[in-house]
Amino acid sequence: MSDAKEQEDPGKGEEAPCRRVKVLFPLPLAKAYDYRATGDPPPGSWVMAPFGGHTILGVVWSGEPDDVAQEKLKTIERILPQPPLSAEIIDFVAWVAAYTMFPLGAALRLVMRAGDALDPPAGHAAYELTGAEPARMTSAR
Repeated sequence: MSDAKEQEDPGKGEEAPCRRVKVLFPLPLAKAYDYRATGDPPPGSWVMAPFGGHTILGVVWSGEPDDVAQEKLKTIERILPQPPLSAEIIDFVAWVAAYTMFPLGAALRLVMRAGDALDPPAGHAAYELTGAEPARMTSAR
């Protein structure tokens, strides 16, 4: 019976192919950490990934993978649709960290705006003169 069910649903037990990527967080960290990613996010992509019990914003970083077993890696929760950081910015962050002997993650934080950098801009209230008088107009007005 189970063979017939597997033949009906061939893709059910298969997982999407995962790729190992490095993610750097804007925290005072000396290096980027390995994560599993579904899809193929290029270096500089903005992601939401679990770190220290929280899900925080990070950037896919280039570099050689660490010697961590694949089953121990956490999975990136979401790849954000914002444009990735350019290769020049990534190189600049690495240079600043090396030149100032500052942690790489802290140098990344310097190139980011406030924590809401990827949120859409807040709306602004605007008023337009129409020339119409209010329904309750007094003589003093």
